[in-house]
Amino acid sequence: MENTFLLKHQKRKYWPILRTLSRGMFKSERVFDDNLLLSYFDDGYISDRIAIKDSEIHVWFLDIGNYDEYHMKSLFDILTLDEKAKMSHYVHVADQKRFLVGHSMLRILLSRYLAREPDDIILLNSKHGKLYMPQSNVSFNISHSGNRVALAFVKEKKIGVDIERMNSLDDYSQIAKNFFLPPESERICAQTDAAKGMEKFYEIWTVKEAFVKALGHGLSRSLKSFEVLEQGTINDYTNNSRYNYYTKQLSDNYLCSLVVV
Repeated sequence: MENTFLLKHQKRKYWPILRTLSRGMFKSERVFDDNLLLSYFDDGYISDRIAIKDSEIHVWFLDIGNYDEYHMKSLFDILTLDEKAKMSHYVHVADQKRFLVGHSMLRILLSRYLAREPDDIILLNSKHGKLYMPQSNVSFNISHSGNRVALAFVKEKKIGVDIERMNSLDDYSQIAKNFFLPPESERICAQTDAAKGMEKFYEIWTVKEAFVKALGHGLSRSLKSFEVLEQGTINDYTNNSRYNYYTKQLSDNYLCSLVVV
């Protein structure tokens, strides 16, 4: 049986995304470290040209619920044939929508940063599956969970982002003992109640995911080879180095972590 969601969105002309997503715009800034300014945006801030400086990190939060049928049709036409094929492999419509919004908006944002058309953006996969753009000094990463998509960008460095909806987990402490270092799992178990323990679990988990994504190692990197410390620091035992991270809690019980290496 052919995929009905895909059939509804194919054979459309290229429709550029109009600025119809401006409702609920927000932008916030904070210092990431001594050299980088971290800015958060939503998709209402997308314009014809967006500038990112060497001293900046940009993180875009997208809410799939803001994208109606018109937007979905427009976004579908931006995907390449290969991306459309990958999208068709997802069985559930929700997964298809996350892929569609994430990858098409990635192309749109890169086109704005680099002053190119979205279909002129060439994206490749590293040996561990991380998307990158060859011969470009703009590094990016993508993550999605539930109805949220996070897209992170930086110049001349590598970046990783992970967003998770904090669903209830009865066995979060056991998962932590299996995959985290003892000091990390002890911090989780030391929380005063289960809700705070689960939030601490998601904080450490998203930081670890963001770190291995920034390095481009994927699942080949053991989560016990580095430690997530308090106060925004990661200790990498493989090369005795330290890196900074930042975690932001969003509405609707989402948590997002960011790492730059």
